[in-house]
Amino acid sequence: MTPWQAAAPYLAAARPSRPASLPPQPDTAARPGVALSGIPRQRGLRAWVAKLAVWLQCAAERSRGRRRLAEMDARMLRDIGISTTEREAEVRKWCWQV
Repeated sequence: MTPWQAAAPYLAAARPSRPASLPPQPDTAARPGVALSGIPRQRGLRAWVAKLAVWLQCAAERSRGRRRLAEMDARMLRDIGISTTEREAEVRKWCWQV
């Protein structure tokens, strides 16, 4: 017996009852590929594509921030507490460098 099967009766008892107007939902508590919320976990290609999309968004945001930093003059850099050498070091980084 898997831990999911052992916990299924307790999880079913802890779930709130569904109104009669909603269609019955399958019991997903005893299935290892499904999260307790009933949403399937992402695996394989779909999960990889989702992670890649998040990474690309982060890389684009870093690139935009570095472009804005490159456009700042000495007064603006003083306001945020960055020297021109620190700015140049940050601007020279590639988008995948953190």
